[in-house]
Amino acid sequence: MVQPPVDTVIATAQQHLAAGRVGEAAQLLSTAVSDARPEAAAALAPWLAKALGTITPPGYHPRFEADLLACFALPADHQLLARTTSRLLLHKYHGDIAGNPTAAADDRLLAAFLTRCLNVDPMMERCLIALRDVATAPWLVSALALQAEANEYIWPAAAALPKRPVPRAMYERPVDQRGLPPLLIDRFFAERAREAELAEAIPSFADWGGDVSAAVREHYEANPYPRWQALPTAGGSLTDFVRRLPGLADFPPPRHLLVAGCGTGYEAIHLAVTNPDAAVTAVDLSRAALGYAARKAGDAGVAIDWRQGDILTLPQTGIAADVATSTGVIHHMADPAAGLGAIAAAVRPGGLVRVAVYSRAARAIVALAHDLIAERGWRPDLDGIRALRSHILALPATDPLALLRHSDDFYSASGCRDLLFHQQETLFDLPGLLAMVRDRGLEPLALDIDMSAARLYATTFQALPDRAAFDRWHMLEQRHAGLFAGMYHLWCRKPG
Repeated sequence: MVQPPVDTVIATAQQHLAAGRVGEAAQLLSTAVSDARPEAAAALAPWLAKALGTITPPGYHPRFEADLLACFALPADHQLLARTTSRLLLHKYHGDIAGNPTAAADDRLLAAFLTRCLNVDPMMERCLIALRDVATAPWLVSALALQAEANEYIWPAAAALPKRPVPRAMYERPVDQRGLPPLLIDRFFAERAREAELAEAIPSFADWGGDVSAAVREHYEANPYPRWQALPTAGGSLTDFVRRLPGLADFPPPRHLLVAGCGTGYEAIHLAVTNPDAAVTAVDLSRAALGYAARKAGDAGVAIDWRQGDILTLPQTGIAADVATSTGVIHHMADPAAGLGAIAAAVRPGGLVRVAVYSRAARAIVALAHDLIAERGWRPDLDGIRALRSHILALPATDPLALLRHSDDFYSASGCRDLLFHQQETLFDLPGLLAMVRDRGLEPLALDIDMSAARLYATTFQALPDRAAFDRWHMLEQRHAGLFAGMYHLWCRKPG
């Protein structure tokens, strides 16, 4: 039987996904991957992972397991598969993986899950902690230790563990590398040593902008965020994307891109991969985060101008970018408007700024957690993070704070600290964000909107989504508080 071209399969799968027909997309891609040659399967795998990652399996099925294993064997963002894989494994073991450690020791899907995903399921976390306390097979013990490293030792300490090839402390904090399996040495020690070496060579500019900048810097030196794994893949260029924004059909290909507050580098690396003709400068307060970013850029084979410094001092650098992005940054500054102004000053006239900040409506539950943390006196260290998580994991499902268990950030120390323990956080509504942007001399153009938000807009207003219809988006958020749970992402233009 002649198979359709890969591009045709992907285009059809995209249409299914956009229409919410996830099952049809997954079935199409599953058949195509199983019949494809290796290079074609590799091109299809990211789309299959995207489709499978949105499915909650109602029970165990071997075909579903085979599809997941195919994705894990191919280049894709395996973290997309974390929730689906955990659910399938829970069905497979009837919710008690620790009750059958012999089968678990031979389980290929469990092996892939533990070594290539960060668990983000509360029931699976309980199972893995129980499995940690009974596992003795060397590979399984090592895989559980890798999972503990991935979540940065967020699991509670064990009272006692049987003798095993990995020291007990490895489940709780990194220890001396003597006697560890090579896989653990590579992850625990070689990568961190390389990051420190690369970080040391990154230049700094100017002084820090004040006490808040210094405190935020300390936060991300201790807990670089996020610790992502899968490298960005090629996709549409930034030029093609921005030319779909209002009034920008003739926007010239950008020659210089700025990422203001790049963290651990995913956005900067993605821009470098998808825009190979543009120079990318990426700035962050944290040298530890920049070291992580530089190591991942080496893995991706891209060159980026990494710099350590405070966004407030960007105007002193002489940078004149065509497009600047700043995602999840200025809301952690003492004066977000000043931060936005400094970013705008580093953009040429006629250039673009894309800024992303927290929504007040979407962060209401986080505000409740802040009150609880203050009441209990929990500190933003591992003990405090563990104490908060223990409290939230014990809550009934009806408690508002139990919703935090649905956040991926809840399942790692750096993620949980960024989500719930940040020392500086300003929240916005859409009118307030637009007012700040205009006050800094920028013209708001459009919001970035995901597929679920687009479908909600179309259903509510019986019209195609208009990303520049700010009044309508504000009205929609007032009805659906979680609409911008992934932050407002707003494109703006600097007058020419």
